[in-house]
Amino acid sequence: MQRRKFVLGMGALATGSAAAFGTGAFSSVEAHREVTVEFEGDSEAYLGLSGDDTYVTDDTDNSRLTIDIGGGSGTEAGGQGLNEYAVTTISDIVQITNQGTETVGVQLDHDDVNENVDFFISDSAADSGDQLEPGQHIWLGVQVDDTDGELSDSSDGFGNLRITTGIEEEGPEPAPEPEPPEPDPASVSGTIDHEGFGNLGPTGFDPVEFIGEDGDVVATADVEDTDGASGSFAVDELGPGDYTIEVFYDDGMGNTTEAEKEISLAEGESKDVVIEMPDIMG
Repeated sequence: MQRRKFVLGMGALATGSAAAFGTGAFSSVEAHREVTVEFEGDSEAYLGLSGDDTYVTDDTDNSRLTIDIGGGSGTEAGGQGLNEYAVTTISDIVQITNQGTETVGVQLDHDDVNENVDFFISDSAADSGDQLEPGQHIWLGVQVDDTDGELSDSSDGFGNLRITTGIEEEGPEPAPEPEPPEPDPASVSGTIDHEGFGNLGPTGFDPVEFIGEDGDVVATADVEDTDGASGSFAVDELGPGDYTIEVFYDDGMGNTTEAEKEISLAEGESKDVVIEMPDIMG
Protein backbone atom coordinates (compact mmCIF):
# COMPACT_ATOMS: atom_id res chain seq x y z
CA MET A 1 0.00 0.00 0.00
CA GLN A 2 1.27 3.45 -0.88
CA ARG A 3 0.38 6.23 1.50
CA ARG A 4 0.67 9.78 0.21
CA LYS A 5 -0.23 13.01 1.91
CA PHE A 6 -1.55 16.23 0.42
CA VAL A 7 -2.07 19.50 2.27
CA LEU A 8 -5.26 21.20 1.21
CA GLY A 9 -5.97 24.78 2.25
CA MET A 10 -9.58 25.18 3.29
CA GLY A 11 -10.86 28.70 3.96
CA ALA A 12 -14.07 29.30 5.88
CA LEU A 13 -15.73 32.67 6.31
CA ALA A 14 -18.19 33.22 9.16
CA THR A 15 -19.96 36.50 9.84
CA GLY A 16 -22.74 37.54 12.18
CA SER A 17 -23.78 39.65 15.16
CA ALA A 18 -22.53 39.32 18.68
CA ALA A 19 -25.93 38.01 19.68
CA ALA A 20 -25.50 35.10 17.33
CA PHE A 21 -21.96 34.17 18.42
CA GLY A 22 -21.85 35.42 21.99
CA THR A 23 -19.14 37.69 23.44
CA GLY A 24 -16.43 35.85 21.52
CA ALA A 25 -17.72 37.04 18.13
CA PHE A 26 -15.28 37.10 15.23
CA SER A 27 -15.39 38.32 11.67
CA SER A 28 -13.56 35.51 9.85
CA VAL A 29 -11.60 32.30 10.36
CA GLU A 30 -9.08 30.66 8.06
CA ALA A 31 -7.73 27.25 9.00
CA HIS A 32 -5.55 24.64 7.29
CA ARG A 33 -6.00 20.92 7.88
CA GLU A 34 -3.99 18.00 6.62
CA VAL A 35 -5.81 15.67 4.25
CA THR A 36 -4.48 12.20 3.55
CA VAL A 37 -5.24 10.10 0.49
CA GLU A 38 -4.53 6.38 0.58
CA PHE A 39 -3.88 4.33 -2.56
CA GLU A 40 -4.25 0.56 -2.77
CA GLY A 41 -3.31 -1.95 -5.42
CA ASP A 42 -5.95 -3.18 -7.84
CA SER A 43 -7.02 -6.16 -5.75
CA GLU A 44 -7.59 -4.10 -2.59
CA ALA A 45 -8.94 -0.83 -4.03
CA TYR A 46 -12.58 0.27 -3.97
CA LEU A 47 -12.83 -1.16 -7.48
CA GLY A 48 -11.21 -4.55 -7.11
CA LEU A 49 -9.46 -6.00 -10.18
CA SER A 50 -8.00 -9.48 -10.11
CA GLY A 51 -6.92 -12.04 -12.67
CA ASP A 52 -7.71 -15.73 -12.74
CA ASP A 53 -3.97 -16.66 -12.53
CA THR A 54 -4.45 -19.15 -15.35
CA TYR A 55 -4.84 -16.95 -18.41
CA VAL A 56 -4.07 -13.56 -16.81
CA THR A 57 -1.17 -12.61 -14.57
CA ASP A 58 -1.06 -9.95 -11.85
CA ASP A 59 1.84 -7.50 -12.06
CA THR A 60 2.86 -7.60 -8.41
CA ASP A 61 5.71 -5.09 -8.83
CA ASN A 62 3.32 -2.14 -8.78
CA SER A 63 0.17 -3.94 -7.62
CA ARG A 64 -1.55 -3.16 -10.91
CA LEU A 65 -3.27 -5.84 -12.91
CA THR A 66 -1.64 -6.67 -16.23
CA ILE A 67 -3.94 -8.42 -18.66
CA ASP A 68 -1.28 -10.66 -20.18
CA ILE A 69 -3.43 -13.13 -22.08
CA GLY A 70 -1.68 -16.46 -22.14
CA GLY A 71 1.01 -15.17 -19.80
CA GLY A 72 -0.34 -16.62 -16.60
CA SER A 73 0.73 -19.81 -14.91
CA GLY A 74 -0.95 -21.89 -17.59
CA THR A 75 -3.39 -24.73 -17.22
CA GLU A 76 -2.99 -27.87 -15.12
CA ALA A 77 -2.74 -29.82 -18.34
CA GLY A 78 0.32 -27.85 -19.38
CA GLY A 79 -1.30 -25.42 -21.83
CA GLN A 80 0.50 -22.10 -22.23
CA GLY A 81 -0.46 -19.38 -24.70
CA LEU A 82 -3.11 -19.03 -27.41
CA ASN A 83 -3.37 -20.78 -30.76
CA GLU A 84 -1.92 -18.95 -33.74
CA TYR A 85 -4.10 -18.31 -36.80
CA ALA A 86 -7.26 -19.02 -34.81
CA VAL A 87 -10.08 -17.32 -32.94
CA THR A 88 -9.84 -17.99 -29.19
CA THR A 89 -12.61 -17.10 -26.72
CA ILE A 90 -11.96 -17.34 -22.99
CA SER A 91 -14.53 -16.52 -20.32
CA ASP A 92 -13.93 -15.34 -16.76
CA ILE A 93 -10.34 -14.10 -16.94
CA VAL A 94 -10.65 -10.83 -15.00
CA GLN A 95 -12.89 -10.28 -11.99
CA ILE A 96 -14.18 -6.76 -11.23
CA THR A 97 -15.54 -6.34 -7.69
CA ASN A 98 -17.32 -3.38 -6.14
CA GLN A 99 -15.53 -2.95 -2.82
CA GLY A 100 -17.05 0.46 -2.17
CA THR A 101 -20.29 1.55 -0.52
CA GLU A 102 -22.44 2.61 -3.51
CA THR A 103 -23.91 0.79 -6.49
CA VAL A 104 -21.76 1.52 -9.54
CA GLY A 105 -22.03 0.88 -13.25
CA VAL A 106 -19.16 -0.64 -15.21
CA GLN A 107 -18.23 0.33 -18.77
CA LEU A 108 -15.51 -1.08 -21.01
CA ASP A 109 -13.70 1.27 -23.40
CA HIS A 110 -11.94 -0.53 -26.29
CA ASP A 111 -10.75 2.61 -28.09
CA ASP A 112 -7.10 1.87 -27.26
CA VAL A 113 -7.30 -1.91 -27.69
CA ASN A 114 -6.27 -3.76 -30.85
CA GLU A 115 -9.35 -4.23 -33.03
CA ASN A 116 -8.80 -8.02 -33.05
CA VAL A 117 -9.07 -8.21 -29.26
CA ASP A 118 -12.55 -7.88 -27.79
CA PHE A 119 -13.36 -7.89 -24.07
CA PHE A 120 -16.89 -8.61 -22.85
CA ILE A 121 -18.83 -9.26 -19.63
CA SER A 122 -18.98 -13.03 -19.51
CA ASP A 123 -20.66 -13.54 -16.13
CA SER A 124 -22.28 -11.33 -13.54
CA ALA A 125 -23.33 -11.75 -9.95
CA ALA A 126 -25.31 -8.53 -10.21
CA ASP A 127 -29.07 -8.42 -10.52
CA SER A 128 -28.92 -6.06 -13.49
CA GLY A 129 -25.93 -6.82 -15.70
CA ASP A 130 -23.21 -4.22 -15.24
CA GLN A 131 -24.73 -2.49 -12.17
CA LEU A 132 -22.72 -3.70 -9.18
CA GLU A 133 -23.97 -3.34 -5.64
CA PRO A 134 -21.35 -3.30 -2.87
CA GLY A 135 -19.72 -6.73 -2.68
CA GLN A 136 -20.93 -7.89 -6.10
CA HIS A 137 -18.61 -8.73 -8.98
CA ILE A 138 -18.57 -9.43 -12.68
CA TRP A 139 -16.18 -11.43 -14.83
CA LEU A 140 -14.65 -10.27 -18.07
CA GLY A 141 -13.98 -12.59 -20.98
CA VAL A 142 -11.95 -11.98 -24.11
CA GLN A 143 -12.04 -13.04 -27.75
CA VAL A 144 -8.77 -12.93 -29.68
CA ASP A 145 -9.00 -13.13 -33.47
CA ASP A 146 -5.69 -14.20 -35.01
CA THR A 147 -7.09 -15.87 -38.11
CA ASP A 148 -4.77 -13.83 -40.34
CA GLY A 149 -1.74 -14.22 -38.06
CA GLU A 150 -1.56 -10.46 -37.47
CA LEU A 151 -1.39 -10.76 -33.69
CA SER A 152 0.94 -13.74 -33.36
CA ASP A 153 3.39 -12.28 -35.90
CA SER A 154 3.48 -8.87 -34.21
CA SER A 155 5.83 -7.84 -31.43
CA ASP A 156 3.75 -4.80 -30.54
CA GLY A 157 1.51 -4.59 -27.52
CA PHE A 158 -2.22 -4.77 -27.92
CA GLY A 159 -3.17 -1.53 -26.18
CA ASN A 160 -4.92 -0.59 -22.96
CA LEU A 161 -8.41 -1.55 -21.82
CA ARG A 162 -10.12 1.29 -19.99
CA ILE A 163 -12.54 0.17 -17.26
CA THR A 164 -14.80 2.98 -16.07
CA THR A 165 -17.19 2.90 -13.12
CA GLY A 166 -19.51 5.53 -11.82
CA ILE A 167 -22.55 6.17 -9.69
CA GLU A 168 -25.65 6.83 -11.75
CA GLU A 169 -27.28 9.90 -10.31
CA GLU A 170 -30.90 10.53 -10.94
CA GLY A 171 -31.52 13.84 -12.61
CA PRO A 172 -34.46 16.06 -11.87
CA GLU A 173 -37.85 14.86 -12.93
CA PRO A 174 -38.67 16.13 -16.38
CA ALA A 175 -41.15 18.96 -16.39
CA PRO A 176 -44.64 17.72 -17.20
CA GLU A 177 -45.99 18.48 -20.61
CA PRO A 178 -48.08 21.63 -20.43
CA GLU A 179 -51.78 21.05 -20.69
CA PRO A 180 -53.23 22.29 -23.98
CA PRO A 181 -55.25 25.44 -23.45
CA GLU A 182 -58.97 24.99 -23.15
CA PRO A 183 -60.80 26.24 -26.25
CA ASP A 184 -62.80 29.41 -25.82
CA PRO A 185 -66.43 28.35 -25.27
CA ALA A 186 -69.14 29.05 -27.82
CA SER A 187 -72.67 30.21 -27.03
CA VAL A 188 -76.11 30.02 -28.66
CA SER A 189 -79.13 32.31 -28.25
CA GLY A 190 -82.37 31.00 -29.77
CA THR A 191 -85.83 32.25 -30.59
CA ILE A 192 -88.79 29.88 -31.10
CA ASP A 193 -91.49 30.83 -33.60
CA HIS A 194 -94.78 29.07 -34.33
CA GLU A 195 -95.91 28.55 -37.90
CA GLY A 196 -99.54 28.16 -36.80
CA PHE A 197 -102.01 30.67 -35.43
CA GLY A 198 -100.73 32.54 -32.35
CA ASN A 199 -97.75 31.82 -30.14
CA LEU A 200 -97.21 28.80 -27.97
CA GLY A 201 -97.08 29.28 -24.24
CA PRO A 202 -93.56 28.69 -22.84
CA THR A 203 -94.81 26.45 -20.07
CA GLY A 204 -95.50 23.63 -22.56
CA PHE A 205 -91.91 23.36 -23.78
CA ASP A 206 -89.59 20.68 -22.60
CA PRO A 207 -86.03 21.88 -22.02
CA VAL A 208 -84.28 22.45 -25.33
CA GLU A 209 -81.63 19.75 -25.93
CA PHE A 210 -78.27 20.13 -27.67
CA ILE A 211 -77.21 16.79 -29.16
CA GLY A 212 -73.49 16.33 -29.88
CA GLU A 213 -71.88 14.48 -32.76
CA ASP A 214 -71.82 11.25 -30.73
CA GLY A 215 -75.59 11.39 -30.12
CA ASP A 216 -75.34 12.39 -26.48
CA VAL A 217 -77.11 15.35 -24.90
CA VAL A 218 -74.36 17.82 -24.01
CA ALA A 219 -76.49 20.76 -22.82
CA THR A 220 -80.10 21.76 -22.10
CA ALA A 221 -81.86 25.10 -21.77
CA ASP A 222 -85.23 26.12 -20.38
CA VAL A 223 -87.56 28.08 -22.65
CA GLU A 224 -88.31 31.57 -21.38
CA ASP A 225 -91.31 33.77 -22.16
CA THR A 226 -90.51 36.30 -24.91
CA ASP A 227 -92.62 39.08 -26.39
CA GLY A 228 -93.52 38.49 -30.04
CA ALA A 229 -92.42 34.85 -30.06
CA SER A 230 -93.27 31.53 -28.47
CA GLY A 231 -90.14 31.55 -26.36
CA SER A 232 -86.38 31.94 -26.20
CA PHE A 233 -83.44 30.04 -24.79
CA ALA A 234 -79.71 30.46 -24.34
CA VAL A 235 -76.75 28.13 -23.75
CA ASP A 236 -73.17 29.06 -22.87
CA GLU A 237 -70.00 27.00 -22.47
CA LEU A 238 -70.34 24.91 -25.62
CA GLY A 239 -67.26 23.48 -27.31
CA PRO A 240 -66.68 23.83 -31.04
CA GLY A 241 -68.40 21.23 -33.19
CA ASP A 242 -71.66 20.21 -34.81
CA TYR A 243 -74.92 20.09 -32.85
CA THR A 244 -78.55 19.23 -33.35
CA ILE A 245 -80.99 21.41 -31.38
CA GLU A 246 -84.22 19.58 -30.51
CA VAL A 247 -87.38 21.35 -29.27
CA PHE A 248 -90.57 19.61 -28.09
CA TYR A 249 -93.89 21.20 -27.08
CA ASP A 250 -96.95 19.67 -25.35
CA ASP A 251 -99.94 21.81 -24.39
CA GLY A 252 -101.05 19.26 -21.79
CA MET A 253 -104.18 18.29 -23.74
CA GLY A 254 -102.60 15.82 -26.12
CA ASN A 255 -101.54 18.46 -28.66
CA THR A 256 -97.81 18.37 -29.48
CA THR A 257 -95.29 19.73 -31.95
CA GLU A 258 -91.55 19.41 -32.29
CA ALA A 259 -88.67 20.74 -34.37
CA GLU A 260 -84.92 20.41 -34.73
CA LYS A 261 -82.14 22.47 -36.20
CA GLU A 262 -78.54 21.59 -37.05
CA ILE A 263 -75.79 24.09 -36.35
CA SER A 264 -71.99 24.27 -36.40
CA LEU A 265 -70.05 26.24 -33.85
CA ALA A 266 -66.48 27.49 -34.05
CA GLU A 267 -64.30 28.13 -31.01
CA GLY A 268 -65.52 31.20 -29.13
CA GLU A 269 -68.42 31.81 -31.55
CA SER A 270 -71.71 33.37 -30.43
CA LYS A 271 -74.61 32.38 -32.66
CA ASP A 272 -78.26 33.46 -32.87
CA VAL A 273 -80.72 30.89 -34.21
CA VAL A 274 -84.45 30.86 -35.00
CA ILE A 275 -86.40 27.62 -34.71
CA GLU A 276 -89.73 27.38 -36.52
CA MET A 277 -92.19 25.11 -34.73
CA PRO A 278 -94.69 23.34 -37.02
CA ASP A 279 -98.40 23.88 -36.39
CA ILE A 280 -99.55 22.07 -33.30
CA MET A 281 -101.08 18.64 -33.88
CA GLY A 282 -104.03 17.34 -31.97
